[in-house]
Amino acid sequence: MLLDDLHRYAGVALKLIPETRREGLGTHALPIPLVFTYMTSTDEGKEIRKQLKERKDVCQRDLMAFVEEDEWRMVYNQLLLSGWAKAKSPLQDAREPYDNLLRKIHEKTDQGLAERFRRKRDVIEALVELSYENHHLVDADFEDVLRREARGEL
Repeated sequence: MLLDDLHRYAGVALKLIPETRREGLGTHALPIPLVFTYMTSTDEGKEIRKQLKERKDVCQRDLMAFVEEDEWRMVYNQLLLSGWAKAKSPLQDAREPYDNLLRKIHEKTDQGLAERFRRKRDVIEALVELSYENHHLVDADFEDVLRREARGEL
C-alpha cells in the first residue's frame, strides 16, 4: 500500500504507525507492505519521523536528489498533479514547452532535492500558472470529475 504525503493526514498517521508491524498492515500469512512519503519540514512530518525513529522494525530512507531524468520527470508530473491538479496538455505543440517546464522546475529545486520544493513553491507556482495560461497544462482534478460524474453532471 502506498500513501503519498502522509504528513497531510497527521491524525491518521500517528494512529497508523503504531498499528504497522513487520508485515506492514497484514499478517505473516498475508503481508501488506506499507510504503509512505512525508515531508520532515512540517510539524506533522517531524512527529512522524520521531515515531518512526523509535521503531527498530521500520526501514526508513531519506529521499535523495532525483538524478535520472526519468525519475525527476515522474516526480514533477506527480507534483503538478497533486500540488496543482494540472497535467500536460494533450496538444502536440505543448510537448516542448511542457518539457521545458519540467527542466525549469528541476533547476529551481536544486536538481531535484525534494526538501526544496516547499521553499521554492512560489517560483514553481509562477511557472505552473504561466504554463496553464499558455495552454501547456490542463486541469486534472480527478476527484472533482468523479464527484461531478456521481451527481450525473457529466
